[in-house]
Amino acid sequence: MTVLFCDYPTTQESCFLLRLISDLSRSRLLESVKTIQTFQELNGSPSRRPSVVSSRRRHTVNAWMVAGFSATESFNIEPTSARPRRACNESRLEWEVEVCGEDFKRDMAHIDPQYWCNLTHFISEYHIFTLCTETKSLFVNCYWPNPLVESYIIRIHKHFFSNCTLEQVIWADPPDKTLTVLILIPVFLTLAMIALVVWCSKRNDNLA
Repeated sequence: MTVLFCDYPTTQESCFLLRLISDLSRSRLLESVKTIQTFQELNGSPSRRPSVVSSRRRHTVNAWMVAGFSATESFNIEPTSARPRRACNESRLEWEVEVCGEDFKRDMAHIDPQYWCNLTHFISEYHIFTLCTETKSLFVNCYWPNPLVESYIIRIHKHFFSNCTLEQVIWADPPDKTLTVLILIPVFLTLAMIALVVWCSKRNDNLA
């Protein structure tokens, strides 16, 4: 008996097709048996054909029916468990990313160091480098990104792009004259507002 398993997570549509084919095979087999029986009733009679031949044909038809049902029922449509994921080979991955890094270093050697801080001059080389680390990680059954690859990329950044940080702005206090003006202006404005309020209040009292 042949047992056909199908992987449910990935081939659910294939499982449905196999089940449909199994049902169609059974229905076609039943139609064929009915056709054979009808042919026997129309073309064969007890007077012309011996009973031994009829019995043999009945046994043959029954054997076909049993074989057909056993063949259709032998399709066991059952989902199989997912395959276990292989362990990440970190030692192999470390060697593979070193190969990617050496290729990137050779590419960067053809670029003038004064352009190392301008991504437009080496964006294709950097893309090839990151794609290489991703491909190598998947090749050794490791996910990407992972801590090992990230640490190596940081080392590459420190080697080539450590001088690409922006200059820090040093904040300093303004000169004393400017500071004095900035302090006196709000003080005089406050005094002027107080004087204006007092004057308005006295003027209203005089008018009343």
